[in-house]
Amino acid sequence: MTKKLLLLIPIAGVLSFSYFDKEGTMSTYHNDGIDKLQYSANPPTQKTGAPGEGNCTDCHSGSTQSAAGTVNFTFSGTGLQYVPGQTYTMDVVGNGVKNGFQLTVLDASDNAAGTFTAGTNSATTTAGGREYIYHTASSGISSWSFDWNAPATDMGNLTVYYSYNRSNDNGATSADVIYLGQEMLTVDPGASITAHQKLDQAFEAYIDNSRQLNIKYQTLDYSKVQLNIIDMAGKLVYREDFGNKNPGAQTAQIDVSQINQSGIYFVSLLIDNEVVNRKVMF
Repeated sequence: MTKKLLLLIPIAGVLSFSYFDKEGTMSTYHNDGIDKLQYSANPPTQKTGAPGEGNCTDCHSGSTQSAAGTVNFTFSGTGLQYVPGQTYTMDVVGNGVKNGFQLTVLDASDNAAGTFTAGTNSATTTAGGREYIYHTASSGISSWSFDWNAPATDMGNLTVYYSYNRSNDNGATSADVIYLGQEMLTVDPGASITAHQKLDQAFEAYIDNSRQLNIKYQTLDYSKVQLNIIDMAGKLVYREDFGNKNPGAQTAQIDVSQINQSGIYFVSLLIDNEVVNRKVMF
């Protein structure tokens, strides 16, 4: 028994072994330490190429190139514009046998902007006050789709920073190509208009030749609508309840021939808790 054990010891001393560590990286060990790290899943954070960050070459010995023309970033918002509080789909598409990515969105002061909802083969994490989305699988996968939830308020222009690793799948970290990309998201110009401003801009009121009051207005949500007509002395001379209206453009025509006295009146439209007014000559 003792002789057999002595024979096994020198053999074990030269063998290497691989295991998956707690972060999901595959490490290969030799008797002199770590030989290589392969982040097939769950790469380390802060590798997007954003200000103050590194990129995938911190772990891979390959070169960096611009992602333009090679890695395709798509955003479901029109013209790379976002509306605060809305959710958009982002896609990162490249090519290669084994690939990986990491992405973050920052404002002009390099603060995190919005949040992510992971899709298939992706996950999210935070570090240094920023949120990241990254690959959780890489072999045979060259595209990822996930949701970005825009910040609730207008944060101005935002920048998407991402790093994409097109691995040569040689079982090591050498000779990979790292693509770095940036995309600018701008706030939708109409998003800064308040709900009241939108309702006011859409409201029209006029009297036609047959003494009919014609109104046009818009409801932004499922809303209760009421019409009031008030004279210059502040007296209510007419009221009509339009009931609940679905979102969208609305029209109505009201016979105001019973208002005998000519003059200027306030036509007041109550849409839920918002009030818009027009002066109309009867």
